[in-house]
Amino acid sequence: MKVCIGGTFDILHRGHKKLLEEAFKHAGRDGFVFIGLTKQKIQDNS
Repeated sequence: MKVCIGGTFDILHRGHKKLLEEAFKHAGRDGFVFIGLTKQKIQDNS
């Protein structure tokens, strides 16, 4: 399975770690996890 997540991971905390763990769990052993990174400035404009 392919899983795509995105966010501003400027300070990695428990919530981020849980998100990554779940993404890899859902992707499975033969799957892929695509992680999109964004800047805080882009997040502030949305």
